[in-house]
Amino acid sequence: MNDNKKRTIGMVQYSVAWEDKSANKQKISGLLSRQVLSTDILIFPEMTLTGYSLKAENLAEEIHGDTFEYFAKLSQQYKTDVVYGLVLREGNKYFNALVYLSSTGECLALYKKIHPFSYAKENKVYTGGEQPVAIERDGVKIGLSICYDIRFPELFRYYAKGRADIIINIANWPVERINHWNILTQSRAIENQAFVVAVNRCGSDPKVSYGGASRIIDPMGNVLCDGGDGEKVICAAIDVQELYDTRSRYPFLDDMKLM
Repeated sequence: MNDNKKRTIGMVQYSVAWEDKSANKQKISGLLSRQVLSTDILIFPEMTLTGYSLKAENLAEEIHGDTFEYFAKLSQQYKTDVVYGLVLREGNKYFNALVYLSSTGECLALYKKIHPFSYAKENKVYTGGEQPVAIERDGVKIGLSICYDIRFPELFRYYAKGRADIIINIANWPVERINHWNILTQSRAIENQAFVVAVNRCGSDPKVSYGGASRIIDPMGNVLCDGGDGEKVICAAIDVQELYDTRSRYPFLDDMKLM
């Protein structure tokens, strides 16, 4: 990780093979091998190796299971922090979770999706998390979120109150509501004066087609990059010092009243 405020972020947008962890490991390894990769953070979509499945009993793992081992090796191979999603088992409960790994494969943070997607009955299978999770990496504060969380601005306001610099959202967002994705991700960036890094899958599963459009948005709401559709690794550099300058020029967060 850099010691300055510049970060290169990679977003892996791909068509997830339905409930097939082995096939998805092969797809990811192949996708990454086709380009020279040099990132500080490499981010994958929600439920990275399974797709958005409610078959938690069949797919769930402990935190340090095979999925962890795969991504830990990946982080070491590419010398980058890695963010991925998985179906997590803790005792008799299942969680839609996000794991943040260091470039040496160490688990630095575990976030459990606070807002299960009740429209798809996710809340009937997965227990909602109870705590926002933010970490600091070499002076840069990063807040974590998953998909449907983006509709709940209070979570992002919580991160803004703690002056998070980057807020990550990993998703399986459907193409039929991709306009909501575009608007909501920009809104969360503007209102919280933060970089929003939103990574979505593409392709389809037996029920849903997904919209891609993985994107990085700056604190003024400018879309720095957008992955469109199709499988690809989108890389972009951001400078957190620009965020500090924006907040200094427009000190809107100082006027928060209800948080």
